[in-house]
Amino acid sequence: MPLLDMVGVDACQRTFCIAFAFLSGETEDDYYCVLDRLKSMYETIHVRLPAVILTDRCLACINAATQAFPIAASLLCLWHANKAVLSHCLPIFAAQERLLSKLPSRQLTDEEQSFRWKEFYSYWHNIINSPTEAAFNKSVKAFEAKYIDSHIEEVAYVKEVWLEPYKEKLVKAWVDQYAHFGNVATSRVEGIHAIIKDYIGTSQLDLFEVWRQIKNAILNQLLELTHHQSYQQTQIPLEISGNLYSIVRGWVSLEAIRKVEEQRKLIDAENSPLSRPCTGRFTASYGLPCVHRVKALIDAKLPLALDEFHTHWRYKREGQPIHLIEPQRLERYRKEGSRVPISSTQREKCAFEAIEPRRKQPSKCTACGVIGHTRVSRLCPQRYEYLKAESLNVEPERDSSSTDEALLELQLLQATIQTAGVRDSHQPRDSPEIYQAYIENRQKWYSGQPGSRGKTDRAYRKASNLPTYSKTDYQWCENWKQMGQFCKSKKRPRKWTKEEKTAYLDWSKKEDERVEAAVALEFANNPRGRRGIGHIYDIIAEDDREQEAIFEASRGRI
Repeated sequence: MPLLDMVGVDACQRTFCIAFAFLSGETEDDYYCVLDRLKSMYETIHVRLPAVILTDRCLACINAATQAFPIAASLLCLWHANKAVLSHCLPIFAAQERLLSKLPSRQLTDEEQSFRWKEFYSYWHNIINSPTEAAFNKSVKAFEAKYIDSHIEEVAYVKEVWLEPYKEKLVKAWVDQYAHFGNVATSRVEGIHAIIKDYIGTSQLDLFEVWRQIKNAILNQLLELTHHQSYQQTQIPLEISGNLYSIVRGWVSLEAIRKVEEQRKLIDAENSPLSRPCTGRFTASYGLPCVHRVKALIDAKLPLALDEFHTHWRYKREGQPIHLIEPQRLERYRKEGSRVPISSTQREKCAFEAIEPRRKQPSKCTACGVIGHTRVSRLCPQRYEYLKAESLNVEPERDSSSTDEALLELQLLQATIQTAGVRDSHQPRDSPEIYQAYIENRQKWYSGQPGSRGKTDRAYRKASNLPTYSKTDYQWCENWKQMGQFCKSKKRPRKWTKEEKTAYLDWSKKEDERVEAAVALEFANNPRGRRGIGHIYDIIAEDDREQEAIFEASRGRI
């Protein structure tokens, strides 16, 4: 059974489902029965009837909509009209192009389409986008004069199938007389239909189960629309924060305000509509103030009123908006003929500064103290005195050989200290030795346990009160500052095992506790004992040597 979807658009330009129906057929009577039932529902709940109905070129649906809603304007989907002209006329142009270029019989790509077809298609769009009836007639005549001889069949198709019967439903000159709010295609219906099909999932359900799934889809959609409108009422985007929208903010949707903001930006555009008289088509089709009305309000320093917006764009709120009088913004004073950039923060001179220019104080010499010249002037008698002073302070030249010998001795001393430091240092304990110590301690515990059962690593850790570690702890071990990702063995590098990482974490935790206890004891005995970073590094080096000696003694190497 065919599923008929009827959708609408809210103030935030979001689509919602009005009604749906399963049809026994697709005749005019079937459509009229559904639309008449929809009309009765509108009248029952006292809702205003739709002013515009948009459909595809289904004659049965168009006639039924005209009968059920005689006052509403019936429009056709522009997308379907474009696709119909494209599918009917493009193959003929493509065939002619293949004949001219002797191409094989195949469909041309977008890059291979001839300029003639693109020109033909642009004529079609010029006709559809004609702003007035006179412009429409002019575009049609130019279209006929261009293609009546070479493409008479295509010209006849465009005129007989689309323009003559449906120009009032397609051409902008007639369509913009109705409040369609920018909706001239049925793509929104296709989107809602796809959502409902996703909820249904299969064609094997009965009518009751299908109704339940569609109900869930509509309820979820209603919650989303309510949330979106509530969210918009609390937001003030930066581009609409001016005094012009102070009254309507929070009362009309942001989409409507952004449309008006686009009209405001046209005031300063190069080809501004202000140079032409107002046609009123923007206000009629969108229900919003046009650029001429916005310019008049700005000149009068008045904000937009709620009555300037169609009720379609308003939120459902109680009460009336309050006009908060904001202080008028003072334009920055700019002197005529000023060379200061507009973005500069430098202020213009005041009137008294311009009339009474400040006199510059005469210069004073810093060497002799006489007013009238500077230190580097030829008039200064002490201009070159600094050269004499520098010649008196010159030290005698030293013997270069003694300096070189002292530098050589210093370099040898530094090299000796570095070599001694290298010899005295020991290689740090690596992770395999830490793991070996862990194995030995666990083996000692195994030896002290009776029997052979229960000798597991888990039992050993539980008896020794050793903690368990998370995945983050094991990832921390693989950091290059800790163990690294691989263990360097004799054959080839390998990844660390979980036991090796656990042993390293135990050792690291024990070391942290030992260091913290040592620092706490040191501060308890002598809080002010440390003397700078160098002293701290010395303490760290001494601690490393002590721990290294303890480790070597435990391994029997000393």
